[in-house]
Amino acid sequence: MSEPERADPPAAPKTLGQVFSQMTLDTAAILGGAALMAIGSVGPWATSPLASASGTTGDGVITLIAALVIAALAIFTSGWRMLGVLIVIAGAIGIYDLIHESNKYSSIKLAGVQIDHVGWGLYVVVVGAVVALVGLYKRPRAPII
Repeated sequence: MSEPERADPPAAPKTLGQVFSQMTLDTAAILGGAALMAIGSVGPWATSPLASASGTTGDGVITLIAALVIAALAIFTSGWRMLGVLIVIAGAIGIYDLIHESNKYSSIKLAGVQIDHVGWGLYVVVVGAVVALVGLYKRPRAPII
């Protein structure tokens, strides 16, 4: 009689440290850029001496959702086309709002001094998009043909 084959025990779930240690540099850059975009989306997009306006009161909602989707796609897929589209959209929204807000606030002056300014959140969204694009550029791509 032959002995029954032994089944291997189920693999233990990976720890967070194991997941991050096996992550490639391109995925880490995309995730880092998405994290920066998410942080910038909830940060102030406009500041004045008396108050500030968060990005989530306007287009920051779009960039926040895009950042979350980018992070999910970077982790669960190896594709790059959809990631590229979302990163470019989020970055374009950040650049547009940066230019628009800067032009709008430059005309608001009190005794010749500009009192309203673009908040740091917009800059962080744009930098996050650039970091994510660099990571996407480094990601291996299958030939289109």
